[in-house]
Amino acid sequence: MVTVVCGPGLRNFKLMTESSYSPAPDDGQDAALDDDGPGAFTEIARVKLPRQVSARLSLNQMTTPRWCLDEDLENYADAGLSAIGLNWQKLNDEALSADVERIRHSGLRVTSLGWCGGFTGAGGLSFREAIRDAKRKLRIARMVRAGSLVVIPGVQFTHIRSHAQRLAMQAVRELCEAAADSSVRIALQPMDSLFGKNWSFLNRLEETLEILDRAQCPTAQFCFGTYHLWKEPRLLELLPQIVDRIALVQLSDWREPPRSENDRVLPGDGVIPLREIVTALERANYRGMYEIEVWSRDLWKLEHHTLIRACLLRSGELLHKCAQAAAVARSDSDHS
Repeated sequence: MVTVVCGPGLRNFKLMTESSYSPAPDDGQDAALDDDGPGAFTEIARVKLPRQVSARLSLNQMTTPRWCLDEDLENYADAGLSAIGLNWQKLNDEALSADVERIRHSGLRVTSLGWCGGFTGAGGLSFREAIRDAKRKLRIARMVRAGSLVVIPGVQFTHIRSHAQRLAMQAVRELCEAAADSSVRIALQPMDSLFGKNWSFLNRLEETLEILDRAQCPTAQFCFGTYHLWKEPRLLELLPQIVDRIALVQLSDWREPPRSENDRVLPGDGVIPLREIVTALERANYRGMYEIEVWSRDLWKLEHHTLIRACLLRSGELLHKCAQAAAVARSDSDHS
């Protein structure tokens, strides 16, 4: 085992594991604590998946919050991943160029950098200050060659909803202009109403698309989080019409009922009809990346190598079966 010295994982991990919701009795997933702690590398068995499946899977750093950037880069690659979703909280502002260099030489593609936002002022920043911060993160996204920059506009705060929408629209427009000469897509993130108090007012797909339309930026897209959008009316029917507006699909599952904001479960362990959703995406010719993002107080306690392996096995099997089902459906349609 090689031991490295590195900083902590997510800067607000303690806050994330606390909750304003009253937790139910812990009747779920037995979570074995990581005895090695966040400063140690251990062996991890590479998960063997079909190449066409593994090439489309990424893991977001929010899934392994107790690891630092170096651990994520090494262990994700060792597990067989080809891509990573970055979280800005794991970057060292004082050694940013070194972090960027490590990311670019890791062999992992960057599917997203998350997140920027807070344009409604609830976090203490004015709109202009939040835009400056977002453009700084956009510069980082360009440096690491990220596929997208995830945008979370912020809670409604003291605004009427139409004004909060205008702020989000203006932010998307300005970020698109700043990203115009790059390959980074601006990905607006709608979130379930569960996150309305602490994260974002934007919780409906229709509203998200309206904001993108008003921004009048052809490259502006949205981040499709299965956790956030699975309850949308007529979702499967709408997907073929909006698939070209999806920058990234994020995978996780829904515990019913959720005990906190951080209570997601592995794909297949919850109530989201993931197979139907992913099959519909594949049938609609979605060819982008699937980024696994699990926020879970229970799963975060697991030894992170075990968690990575479980994420890859579940998501890999899901994508493989859905891609096969979509191919059969397309073939049947062609011959009908």
